[in-house]
Amino acid sequence: MNIGNHNVATNEKIIATEEKGLLVANNLSMDETNNESKRFGNNTMNTCNINEKKRNMGIRTYLYNIIIFVALFYSEASTKSYCLENTNEVPFPKNKLNKKVNDSDKYILPDRRIVAYYGNFDSRKMGVLGEYSPLQMWNKLKTEAAQWNAADPTTPAIMALHYVAIVASNYPGNDGQYINRMNKYQIQNAISIAGMEKDTILFLDIQPGLSDLRYEVAKLHSYLKMPNVHLGVDPEFMMHNGNIPGKVIGSISSVEINYIIDYLSNLVEEFNLPPKVLIIHRFTKRMVIDFDKVKKSKNVQVVLNMDGFGAPVLKKTKYSQVISSEPNAIYTGIKIFYKNDLISPPHRLLSKQEILNLEPKPLYIQYQ
Repeated sequence: MNIGNHNVATNEKIIATEEKGLLVANNLSMDETNNESKRFGNNTMNTCNINEKKRNMGIRTYLYNIIIFVALFYSEASTKSYCLENTNEVPFPKNKLNKKVNDSDKYILPDRRIVAYYGNFDSRKMGVLGEYSPLQMWNKLKTEAAQWNAADPTTPAIMALHYVAIVASNYPGNDGQYINRMNKYQIQNAISIAGMEKDTILFLDIQPGLSDLRYEVAKLHSYLKMPNVHLGVDPEFMMHNGNIPGKVIGSISSVEINYIIDYLSNLVEEFNLPPKVLIIHRFTKRMVIDFDKVKKSKNVQVVLNMDGFGAPVLKKTKYSQVISSEPNAIYTGIKIFYKNDLISPPHRLLSKQEILNLEPKPLYIQYQ
């Protein structure tokens, strides 16, 4: 039986499906009918001509900003894709100890439940964020949030967009890191769409490839210092020993998680921000090493999120194996795949009541 990318019976990895969202080339391509699309395992790879770098130049950049705002008002999402820019690394933020400690009412968890839509606006293959126009997406997400409020009135739902800002690739790119960094216009577009609905929060997700996670987190510095922007890390695509994303399942250690916690905590202190939420994805035990050594922080709420796909009974089993088994997992989550969870009998999604019956009860619900 398979859940997500993991063969439960043989304890061996299988190649990620296209809904997991591994993309190739110099950028995400929105041309899903591209005859030059490539295959990588079971992944559909869309290519982008290197000449599209010219789109970030001159008048094109100015026009794109106008397009974004017009699109948001008329619910016609821009379909342009942009090749990636080089940005300078931002230094670790200084710890300002004289800042006021956050009040408890600023915490999102555990008094609220995060209901998130996952993906990338420039790809229909990575999840619901890229499958619909902003208005259609919001209508669906608001429906899910309302259903969660009805299922558990004691824990109000807060809506979130979980945007993959750094995407793993099987193409090395100019820096040889096998990742595809969204540029500032694409990330600003995600921020603008998140701002369409009051109190929505935004997660920027990192699939690190061969890059240093610390370096990639620092590249998001200017966004993470915003009060409504939080962070996700996908260890599946955090590679070691030169492995290429998608060939093997990656991993993250407690040391690396603790570094991110310190980084985010210092941002909270320096800019007097509400506490941050950090999502760590997992569908095998080996993806997260020594989670019991992950530190506690008053400024960062860590969520261990089960993101494998499969039939309801398999998802429950996997949740027990990789989430419930961790006493250190104070806050937990689960991902629902609108498509892949329907592949195996009984061809249905986990119900909200079934999710609420899980222990510990998930406070982060992600839809892909």
